[in-house]
Amino acid sequence: MTKKKMKLIDDNFIMSPKYDIVFKYIFGNEKHKDLLIALLSDVLGVPEEEFEGIEIINSELLKDFKEDKKGILDVRVKTKNRR
Repeated sequence: MTKKKMKLIDDNFIMSPKYDIVFKYIFGNEKHKDLLIALLSDVLGVPEEEFEGIEIINSELLKDFKEDKKGILDVRVKTKNRR
């Protein structure tokens, strides 16, 4: 009698970037700035060379008052011409 090994991990499984955590892992990572710039360029219709630079910072907005709702700013970009 031979025992078959159970495969617990599917090597072909890919999580969708539609999930916030996956999107942030891909585009919110310093190592992937080039991907973020390409995405922003396409979405905003701004050529990549127009970006002054890109800095990935903590996106959670601080509350001014206890009753304020939590805010998360997904993207903030500044171009060379200050747009």
